Amino acid sequence: MNPVKVLYAGDSEVVLNRYLVGVDVIEQSYFNDNGRWFREAMAGESSVEVRHITPHGVAEEFPASLDDLRAYDVVIFSDVGYNSMIFYPGLTPPYEYPLGPDRVGMVREFVEGGGGFIMVGGYLSFAGLNGIARWGGTEVETLLPVNIARHDDRIEATQGLRFSITRPDHPIVAGIP
Repeated sequence: MNPVKVLYAGDSEVVLNRYLVGVDVIEQSYFNDNGRWFREAMAGESSVEVRHITPHGVAEEFPASLDDLRAYDVVIFSDVGYNSMIFYPGLTPPYEYPLGPDRVGMVREFVEGGGGFIMVGGYLSFAGLNGIARWGGTEVETLLPVNIARHDDRIEATQGLRFSITRPDHPIVAGIP
């Protein structure tokens, strides 16, 4: 049995901290790899093969053709914004047109051709923090069973959140108490 091939884009960032101590400024940066949790969970699954592309790697590493994208069975976007998908490396004047392929349209074509697609929440998924994820109105929105807001759509519940399952027969939640 061939493994399910997953192209997983997102879930990392470079964090910059600036400390003002009197008249001195100290800067610190580090790479925060939140994608490791999914990669590590899938590492023991022989039925799944994952290729992870960090958000800052999307411009150069995300497939540039539909044929290349079809090497995968499923595409996952998790905490990666629209701008990461549409900008290309070296975008400085003088520009040469076209700038590159329409990767967002490619994802739609991939799904229409039978490929799987998952968008997982995060500060740069759906509308995102302060609305900067910008997936609303894109071809990716047409793939999802939701309408994406054009503003910050998050609900932060630091105190915890109680919810009830209103459709216990739905396949996504079937069997969850």
